[in-house]
Amino acid sequence: MKRNWIWSLGILALWTMAQAQSSRPESGLWGVLQLDNGDHLEVCLEAYNAADGVLIAVHPLAKTPVEIREAALYSFSVPDPGSPPATQVDGWMLEMAGGDMLYAEALSADEQNFTIVHHAMGRITLPRASTRLLNRQAAVRTYYQGPATGEEWKFGGQAKILTAPDLRILAGQTVGRQLPDMQRRSRIDLHIKFWSIPFSIFLFAKENERNMGEAYQLLVQSNQQLSFLRGSQSRGMSQIGIKQLSEFLGNWLDAKWTFFTDLDARRIWLYVNDQMIANWEDPRDYKDSGRGLYFQATGGGMTIKKIRISHWDGRLPDKLASRSAGNSDVVHLLNGDTVSGTLFRLNEQGVGMRTPFGELFIPLRDVDHVVFKQEKPDAVPTPKGVRVLLDDGSRLTMKLLRIAEGVLYGEVIPWGAVRVPLSSLREALWKQSTFEREGENSQQNRPGGGNTTQNSAVLSTTE
Repeated sequence: MKRNWIWSLGILALWTMAQAQSSRPESGLWGVLQLDNGDHLEVCLEAYNAADGVLIAVHPLAKTPVEIREAALYSFSVPDPGSPPATQVDGWMLEMAGGDMLYAEALSADEQNFTIVHHAMGRITLPRASTRLLNRQAAVRTYYQGPATGEEWKFGGQAKILTAPDLRILAGQTVGRQLPDMQRRSRIDLHIKFWSIPFSIFLFAKENERNMGEAYQLLVQSNQQLSFLRGSQSRGMSQIGIKQLSEFLGNWLDAKWTFFTDLDARRIWLYVNDQMIANWEDPRDYKDSGRGLYFQATGGGMTIKKIRISHWDGRLPDKLASRSAGNSDVVHLLNGDTVSGTLFRLNEQGVGMRTPFGELFIPLRDVDHVVFKQEKPDAVPTPKGVRVLLDDGSRLTMKLLRIAEGVLYGEVIPWGAVRVPLSSLREALWKQSTFEREGENSQQNRPGGGNTTQNSAVLSTTE
């Protein structure tokens, strides 16, 4: 009798799981919704209307759609498919004076306006005065993006399924995994929040975390130094370089870290918050490199999130940091030459420049990037609203108006209304979040500091 009772409970549990799974819509945009109190929910976006201030989403365990007040929203993120959209080709990234960025498959310009073709939003016209930089952009392949809820990572040698899209590493713990698609020339972006040092990051590790074997190790030392080391089975750990950090460390407690790696050239560069901190050259080849990425918290706890490993074309961000000379537009050519003047025409054939030496026409195939003059930089409004990341790397800050029938509608200053298919959305970040307000650093106000219990003050179900 007892066995029959247990068997019946098992059948009931399987039936309940099947019902929950069957209630999950086959269409729609699924992702992880993070609330202002730290809760994480896997949902499908259904609707939003700015007049109501309520986001409506489908949760697989809820019988009816869930309503969430806008004030409680922090972010919505979608797992990256690992490759550019099918329509993406080599093109151009147009950066706005306010910081927004648009990927253009085709573009044209005169002295007043820019017109671009975007794979998801179609044709867009915007004023030239709002632009800052035009950069040649190859179609970038993403090799890995995470961590994601449901992924398996190793914590101290034990496999663990993540319940939130981040790695929460305790003091004395090592966490990592092998990433088979990671390439020798890569860009590795990640966000690190730590509470004390030392800690280590292992790149291109061959073995698991109990025996790293051959790997590169970045050690943030307790004496406020960065040490870069190379480990091997035969030689042990050998020093490649040291960088003093006393002037930087205080600003790095919660920061974006970026590695640019070119193992064939034996070079690795480190940027923190988009500023170059150090670069190292390995005196020895690392021909048979591993594909592991591991983190070791020696001194205290740390949290890792927003890891993205992508193709790198070999150009460092510093090369794009050039500024225009006075009131001139500046065209930077692939061979290193520059041409200053006024850009009066741009199309698929080339760039027309009015210079002190007359009008010049430069074939587009010879152009690396263009820096535009900023006649009134103080007049450029600071973008406000929801920050949106699209699947091709475009970044927009918009006033979110509504979501309906698989489309996001918004308004972007200074070029007006936009219409974005939800299938192109990768992340939406609501700026006025508890964890972004200055001075609030308590655990309950940090991402991941809450729990998975639905808060009745911010959540409700539609009738």
